[in-house]
Amino acid sequence: MTPSIEKSSATDPFEAFNARLDEGQAEASRGARFVAYCQERLAEGGGLAAARAVADMQLDAAQALLGVAKGERDGAEVMGELGSRTRAGLRYESLVQTWGRQLFGSARLAGESVVAEDSHYRLVYIPARAGSPEAPPLFHVGGVLPYGDAFFRLLPEANFYERFTERGLPVYALELKGDRQAVDFQDLTLEGVIDAVSHFSGLAFDHAKGRKMILEGYCGLGAQALSYALARPLEANARFKVVGLFVSPVDGTRCRDLAQIMQLMPKQVLEASYRWAELTGDYIGGDSLRITQDLALKGFFAKTPLGRFVSGWKKPEYAAVATIDDLTPEMRKDLAGAYWISPENCRRWPVPLDLSRFSAGLFTHGVDEKGALPASYHGRPISVADGAQGTRLQFVGFYGGKDALVPDATADVLKRELGERYTHVVHPGAGHVSYVFSRKAWDPANPKGLTPNPVDALLEAYGKAGARANES
Repeated sequence: MTPSIEKSSATDPFEAFNARLDEGQAEASRGARFVAYCQERLAEGGGLAAARAVADMQLDAAQALLGVAKGERDGAEVMGELGSRTRAGLRYESLVQTWGRQLFGSARLAGESVVAEDSHYRLVYIPARAGSPEAPPLFHVGGVLPYGDAFFRLLPEANFYERFTERGLPVYALELKGDRQAVDFQDLTLEGVIDAVSHFSGLAFDHAKGRKMILEGYCGLGAQALSYALARPLEANARFKVVGLFVSPVDGTRCRDLAQIMQLMPKQVLEASYRWAELTGDYIGGDSLRITQDLALKGFFAKTPLGRFVSGWKKPEYAAVATIDDLTPEMRKDLAGAYWISPENCRRWPVPLDLSRFSAGLFTHGVDEKGALPASYHGRPISVADGAQGTRLQFVGFYGGKDALVPDATADVLKRELGERYTHVVHPGAGHVSYVFSRKAWDPANPKGLTPNPVDALLEAYGKAGARANES
């Protein structure tokens, strides 16, 4: 019998060395591409944007002075206009940091009250507007979101909650109790978020006298709301009929710009940021998140001192306002929005390390072929297919055709795994924040409004869930 010849284990160190060498070369290549990517984004979103803005201001001034030279405009009038533009530019950043901060998150709705709270969250009940038709309650999953979930209370005249209460849907809003000065972000995890939604939705369900609700989440909070529904499906099925997601990155690998920067970022850089976070507070600072997003979207310039000056130059009416009461509705929205995306505001809202890892996983790994998210709950994978089994939950996704951040393709996994139980809605003219900023777009009587109307789509899905329950 011919003896078998075993492969010498002496080759193992060489194989391990070659594997490490290949990995090192791949990381070096990734690092080089990442540096080139950052340079291109910085040039486009910084230097070139600044050059274009300066050229535009020079053109504004030149055209005004040319009008004087041609005798078409009065010299004193033009000098007054240029003076107003300059004064508006010089004071714009100050207005953002004072009036903008005061306005941001200032919406308070009639009759709202705190139902319950803990060390991190409060559950706020907002009754439906008096005289509106009766409709099921909506449970809004707020909480950890870059730039803060106060965004949903942007302004009294432009906020998210009122779009539901005016149509008869009472709202239970789960919100963080405040920024990093008020809340310890260190111990917030995805499992903790799921448990918080479980606890507070139970209180809301009891408060609503057992009427089933609509579970809703916006942007990254939608991914957290979906995680709850998939991690605790039977409980979700007992309390809700519909899961509504607004511009939510389900499979983040389909989100072109954000996915690209996360996938190009060298692993050592990402892990180093995580290790630093572990040493300094177990959360990722707002600046790190902002810079990553601004790189991906080439959004640096508007937040620089020159960018702020240009914003004021384009709105010379800011030169004349003396008090916050002098602001027009558009100026209020402009200043509140500018403060919302400001570095100063972003620093107030860090993201806990575990939630940052979850978010990074969505953009680097996405959802696998079996519908599993890059996360688990008490050791069990969170899966779209598995989590939805045995429930009658209906799912609705709303996406904007002009959303540069989260394209609707991110929800393809929901189409694939949920079939007829998922309704996919794309509003061609909507951007990422249109659902909060554009009050008129929600008006069913507006011929240029959102079609289908989000409230109508959610109520239709609610009715389908009821029909399925009756059929069974």
